[in-house]
Amino acid sequence: AKHPWEKSWRTYKKRGYYTFLVFNNLSKKFPNFKFIFIGDVPKNIKIPKRKNLIVKKIIPLEELYEILNKSKIFLQPCYSTPATMFLIAMWFKIPIVTYDFWANKEFVDSKNGVLINPKKTDLGENFNIPRVNPKIISQIKENALINSKKIENAVEKLIKNEKLRKKLGENGFERVLNGKFSIEERNKRLKKIYEKTLE
Repeated sequence: AKHPWEKSWRTYKKRGYYTFLVFNNLSKKFPNFKFIFIGDVPKNIKIPKRKNLIVKKIIPLEELYEILNKSKIFLQPCYSTPATMFLIAMWFKIPIVTYDFWANKEFVDSKNGVLINPKKTDLGENFNIPRVNPKIISQIKENALINSKKIENAVEKLIKNEKLRKKLGENGFERVLNGKFSIEERNKRLKKIYEKTLE
């Protein structure tokens, strides 16, 4: 039998319980912006009926790309690194807001987004691997208000500063087009690995 926490741990570790809290507040402050939350919202959270607060379940890539193509900010304050999603967001020239946790800073820094220091939990204490259990979920919930306020401030700053958003987005795009995340750089690294293996 599974513990009840197992049904919702992904929401707290990856999908962003905090994201929903932030979007709920910002959608009231900025009625001309749409806030789209993609993922599962915990059942105990009531979703307010607000036109610019949109909640979607997991969607096909084509639909996701359509949303990203119109997006201004990509928010995923996660405790495990969604490497592919960060690269996709950069390709769409979207600044990224996430936690300075685990390997996130290998993809995001002050030149292409905002790294937030979340309030400390016991997550990642063993071998620096984010492993979730009921105690960790409880800590994440307890830190919700403090962490979500940090995130909200960062996102609000980007909403108000179009020039900064554009600069961060362009920098991220450059990284996947010509920089360290480009296909050319990937192929160079793969070539070195194959050559080393064949020695």
